[in-house]
Amino acid sequence: ESHKRRDRYLRQDMVCLIVDRHELRIRMTFGVLEASTLLITDQRHGGTRRYYQSSNVNMHDFVGQFWSNELTYNVKTANQEPRTNSHGVLIVTSDSLREMSSLNHSLLLLVSPSCGHCLRMMTIWNELSGLLQKLEWNIPLFRMDVTENELFDDDEPHWLPAVYYLANNSTKRVAYNGTVGAIGDSTEIIEWLVSQLDVEHVQR
Repeated sequence: ESHKRRDRYLRQDMVCLIVDRHELRIRMTFGVLEASTLLITDQRHGGTRRYYQSSNVNMHDFVGQFWSNELTYNVKTANQEPRTNSHGVLIVTSDSLREMSSLNHSLLLLVSPSCGHCLRMMTIWNELSGLLQKLEWNIPLFRMDVTENELFDDDEPHWLPAVYYLANNSTKRVAYNGTVGAIGDSTEIIEWLVSQLDVEHVQR
């Protein structure tokens, strides 16, 4: 009761899940490496924000700080350097994508390795990279695995694969306005992209 929210609009129950320290698969999924760590996931903002208890903060204070909005949420990111595949697509993580936020224009593909539509879309994404090079459009193509990374704390995609156009230092974010899994070839993405930007500004 000491941590009951007083805001009627946000009043919801806090659901607790206790995981045995031997359940390594579950702990790795949630990023809980220490057996005694308390994790709070918050889905009130459209996405999922994760808060991990620090070793120097007791449980009572940790939960109290959460309700008081005094905590900083953690963003899940893979521990790897960005790399470019043989088609010119840059494989990024949450951290490396944020470091590239100064780019004026870019396209982002969100995928899951176990998703059949995602694997098909990855092939189209590689083809799109070659097409953009032929058009001499200076638009980087990014690909990110959402099972290892989080991107938008306020707007997680409901379906995969997902395609976004990022512009103006990533302050502008536009989702593909159709069913990404139904895209037939890379020209369909080009047609959508043309409606989002001034072509003269992306030509070398």
